[in-house]
Amino acid sequence: MFFLAAVGFLIGRRALGDNSFFTHFATGRLILESGSVPSTDPYSFTAQGEPWVVQSWLASVIYAGLDSLTGGFGIRLFNGLLTAATAAVLWKVISKRNGTLFISLGLSGTVLVIGATMWSARPLLFGLLGFVLVLAVLDGLIKPVWLLPVMWVWVNSHGSFPLAGVLVGTVGVGEWLDRREFPVDTARILGWVTAGTLLGGINPLGPRLLWFPVQLLRRGEALDNVVEWRPFQLQGLNAWVFAGLIVAFIVSIVHRVEWRSVVPALVFTLAALLAVRNIAVASVVLAAGAAPNLHMGFGQLRLSDRGMMPRLLGASSFCFGLLAIVSTFSAPIVLDGYPVEELKALEADGLFDGEHRIIHTEIVGNYLGLWKGTDANVFVDDRFDFYPQQVLDDFDVMLYGGDYEAVIDRYEPDAILWKTGGGFEAWLMARPEWVVYEPMEILNEDTNETETSDWFIARPSTSTPSPEVLASNP
Repeated sequence: MFFLAAVGFLIGRRALGDNSFFTHFATGRLILESGSVPSTDPYSFTAQGEPWVVQSWLASVIYAGLDSLTGGFGIRLFNGLLTAATAAVLWKVISKRNGTLFISLGLSGTVLVIGATMWSARPLLFGLLGFVLVLAVLDGLIKPVWLLPVMWVWVNSHGSFPLAGVLVGTVGVGEWLDRREFPVDTARILGWVTAGTLLGGINPLGPRLLWFPVQLLRRGEALDNVVEWRPFQLQGLNAWVFAGLIVAFIVSIVHRVEWRSVVPALVFTLAALLAVRNIAVASVVLAAGAAPNLHMGFGQLRLSDRGMMPRLLGASSFCFGLLAIVSTFSAPIVLDGYPVEELKALEADGLFDGEHRIIHTEIVGNYLGLWKGTDANVFVDDRFDFYPQQVLDDFDVMLYGGDYEAVIDRYEPDAILWKTGGGFEAWLMARPEWVVYEPMEILNEDTNETETSDWFIARPSTSTPSPEVLASNP
């Protein structure tokens, strides 16, 4: 268990650079400063004053509180503890169901391989821990009464909390198919989940927080072009590892079908095939479901055995944990990939006074919220479930092509900051009313060499750019 927990900690304690995290963090600082949770959008000019449900308000407050006490180190340490706990509980569930070292390690390790890229530093980590804790309750490892605080935290931290009811409900259906009798114990657990969820309605935002997942699903059109909401494709390491988990589960039920495992596996796998964001929880369900009936024909090592292997794993756990803690003291926030220097140049032009408008990509919007707070005057960030559909349609035009002129006329920007290449840059370069400046030369502090930026700045031809912008030579 300690070995898997150490690996989980390594995954979670990574430097903070997720653009979604930036908005959660900025919102937490805003809540602590104002003493209340914002109910309308404080960041953008395209949705200024629009109703906004800060579903992850608790996570945001924790991030900002830890930062005020310990800086970014505290946030990284906290994220590492969340993922370590997730990995440890997952191990307890799988090892209880299987009892052999290599199968348990293989299944748990497969989930962590997927988690290495999907367990990002955002409130999702609260949801993942809540999910495996519900699984542990179903296996009798934790008393159901603990679902009251677990569900309260989950409801107020991440909008995935309905997955708890889906998990318990599908397990209950499977148990009925196995025994043809009402699953009393599982029904009681579902009752505790329901009670904990309703308890989650006691919060600064009130019961409307419980309605958030429904509102999110009703904005399906807004999520169509979001990568994590797209259907599964067999591309990349995660996709192949997940496919391997599906195969392992199928192998496990060849000789013995237990509907208690099959029903939830079918439901969560289907959800993962419809939206890749669901792979994170589906991998947990598949690994746990495959555990009871997977066996090796040779080399079995029981978890109760003693000898060299357990000692090696213990030493490895210690080394992993020490390495993870030491590495957490490095730079807490990494801004690689963000146009920091370009934004500084635009700031020198006086464009962040709350009156000027800049059109930019969503990750720039998240960073601006962190950097400028309520003065960010963002065009769009990654809160795609929140923005008016017109804004999202216009953003899609700039990403994938269309009537650029109509978008520009609608927002009348004072500057444009966009990724180089693509049709939008070419269109701007052909317009006499716009001047597109060549990408800046940025110093790479790791290599001490200059590199050409991946971002360009465009300004109206009637404007007078700052020396920083002019230095890039139109």
